[in-house]
Amino acid sequence: MTERRFTESEIQEIFEAATRNPRRALPSGEAGGDSPGGLTLAELQEIAGEVGISPEAVARGAAALEAQRGADVQVRRTGGVPLGVSRTVPLARSMTREEWERLVSRLRQTFDATGTVTHQEGLMEWRNGNLRVALEPDGDGARLRLQTRRAGWEALPVAAGLGMGMSVVVLMAGVMGGDLADKLPGAAALLAMGGGAWSYGYVALRRWARTRLAQFGLVAEEVAAAVSETPLPPGE
Repeated sequence: MTERRFTESEIQEIFEAATRNPRRALPSGEAGGDSPGGLTLAELQEIAGEVGISPEAVARGAAALEAQRGADVQVRRTGGVPLGVSRTVPLARSMTREEWERLVSRLRQTFDATGTVTHQEGLMEWRNGNLRVALEPDGDGARLRLQTRRAGWEALPVAAGLGMGMSVVVLMAGVMGGDLADKLPGAAALLAMGGGAWSYGYVALRRWARTRLAQFGLVAEEVAAAVSETPLPPGE
């Protein structure tokens, strides 16, 4: 199998993730090396070592990059309003029971929720209400699936749409009945209520969706880095 080679832009991302300091950069001329095909992880680790960055940190940065690039991110919308988000990340291998327990501890801290843990036929899952994080087998590797939905808000975009739709109906009735001036206040009120409800829901749920996806991204990066640093112990 051909060894993965990272492009110059990918190398910069790895370096920034390894140092957690976007202002630092590899010495001039070293980011891309002399090879137009990019650098392997081992070559990048050797270069980074010259500027005081550990090989482990570079490996974590590379794993974080792969977790970002290989992730399947989805946002479920109703009436343009985000009501559910998910992130699925491929992993080089499954997690040990100890690694999974550390992940559960991390999830409880991140989402401030105890949740419940289940194990069933190779599937490990942590769930808290509509929030679900699962480790699923996937061939020789595994995949980490993080998903959630915003319960109780499903009716909001529908109600907002009905309100705005009714304003149009009222206006049309005024036009056809010849009393448009009398219908205008009612139509305007319906439009304002429907539009206001939709706007409120959109702003609040967009913020929620962005927060959850950011949290999912950080958790996925940590897991991908952890499984890339150490091989699976024999018998696991």
